[in-house]
Amino acid sequence: MAKIKILNGSVETRIKDPRLVRKKHLLIASRATKLFIKKGFSGTSMRDISRVTKITLGNLYSYIKKKEDVLCLVFDLYHKSWVKVLEKNGVYDIDDPHQQLRMAVRAILLSCEKYQDEIKIMHLESRFLPRKF
Repeated sequence: MAKIKILNGSVETRIKDPRLVRKKHLLIASRATKLFIKKGFSGTSMRDISRVTKITLGNLYSYIKKKEDVLCLVFDLYHKSWVKVLEKNGVYDIDDPHQQLRMAVRAILLSCEKYQDEIKIMHLESRFLPRKF
């Protein structure tokens, strides 16, 4: 089993090519997000995820170990989006912590409308994440 690092941990995979794994993880996370928004994490099955990603169930398990890994991938995907927003707005280049916080909050709030469904998912479904995340 190979491990692909994400956010605060890793997702185990049987596939050795990291570029292919990242590509499939992105596909799985983006399509699963829509399912989680519509049906919730508990109401979404691995078969549902397999169907929307067009990856057979057996092959899906080559890229992830369990459904909680999919939720971790979703969180990782949107965490990276927020980091890009902060980088784009130069927040990491500000030395004064108060000014940096003000700019970070401003940048995030201005971007929230675009990601409101994803924010709801992260709020509602975070209880299903493994403790280390």
